[in-house]
Amino acid sequence: LGGNIGAGLGPAASALALEHPQADWCVLELSSYQLGAVETLKVDIGVVTNLAPDHLDRYASVEAYYADKAGLFNRADARSRWVLADQPEVEALAHGVPGARWTVSLERRPARGAFLDGAMLTLALEQGDEPLVERGQLRILGLHNVQNALAAALTARLAGASLSHVREALVSFRPLPHRLEPVADRAGVLWIDDSKGTNVAAAASAIASVERPLVVLLGGVDKGESFTPLLAPLQARARVAIVYGAVRDRLERELGADVRVVRVDGPFEDVVARARALAQPGDAVLLSPATASFDMFDNYEHRGRRFRALAEEEETRGTA
Repeated sequence: LGGNIGAGLGPAASALALEHPQADWCVLELSSYQLGAVETLKVDIGVVTNLAPDHLDRYASVEAYYADKAGLFNRADARSRWVLADQPEVEALAHGVPGARWTVSLERRPARGAFLDGAMLTLALEQGDEPLVERGQLRILGLHNVQNALAAALTARLAGASLSHVREALVSFRPLPHRLEPVADRAGVLWIDDSKGTNVAAAASAIASVERPLVVLLGGVDKGESFTPLLAPLQARARVAIVYGAVRDRLERELGADVRVVRVDGPFEDVVARARALAQPGDAVLLSPATASFDMFDNYEHRGRRFRALAEEEETRGTA
């Protein structure tokens, strides 16, 4: 396991290849930056979990960003296998690519792939349907993570993993740090670190996934995306959005007419203090910033660790 999964979580893909030349499988997460630069990569099973605009501070257009993502398909042939989200943008990206395809859907049963049968995560394979586990057995939050679990389970089965091992992995998997990770629970308020939510689509999914009234923390460095896709989930879930950091002016301007927005001009400690003051029993405070972290922090991990420390500090203070 390696690639673009965060410092400390895994080695570089090149290190894996050199250290484990006879490995049965190497599992890699690959960013657009990496896919745009590789020419000889040939994957046996390629997975596209979703497509949404991102990194528009780097790319001239969404189309240019997607073009780099399409590097995954550069050396596809008839033996290639593809696990693809049931999304028009993904279908367009993979149009005309050779190989066999499986579809991951939350809305319908594909001819072959993975889907939700009521609350049951289910695979649709040539040998018939394979029920996996119920959604409530997963330890991860959010419907988008259910889709991720379906894609991972399907990919593992295609790679030869047994059904029993896939089921065991699904129920034992814990949230990775900074990805909808509950970090404190004090006075009836749940604090959730989703610092990895560094683009609008990720933040929108996180906001829609938490089944509590929300105090949402949004802010950081502008990546060039429109924030208007946040409006619907904020209106449905959030009591208030706290905007901060270098992008706070634009967040306030794009969101403030339609949702309650509180602006904080001070440091991150002031942001968390304001969230604590606004949160009520039964609420959740969600850090899902929709932006990069570099105005106040080294990276998203640094931001998430600071959020957790402040939340835990208040938890200790509140129970002293």
